[in-house]
Amino acid sequence: MHGLKKEIDLSFPKGRELIQVAVGLYQVQFGFDGDVTISVEAEFHYFDCQNEWIWRQKPSSPQVAARTVALLGNQARAVEWLGFLESTKLIWRTHMAPGGSLSTYRGLVD
Repeated sequence: MHGLKKEIDLSFPKGRELIQVAVGLYQVQFGFDGDVTISVEAEFHYFDCQNEWIWRQKPSSPQVAARTVALLGNQARAVEWLGFLESTKLIWRTHMAPGGSLSTYRGLVD
């Protein structure tokens, strides 16, 4: 699996409606209108305006990922660049309207 380059434009989900959440054992896909899909295979954080839930590839993953269906029909209102964690992971957050957010952590390729 390849990571993301440092100069990548991460604004592509902004203004898009979340129309599908597909949950697998080792991957979760977030489908937006306009044929935009975010596939997560490592880790994401879901914040429901009260609690933060962390999805990773482990047996409890489907239950955590299932919580994100609450975002269906919501629009990505902002994409926030959070920087680097441990200088190897790219962190970005998609804020959804009316509430909640998804944070994605990905490895980098120079």
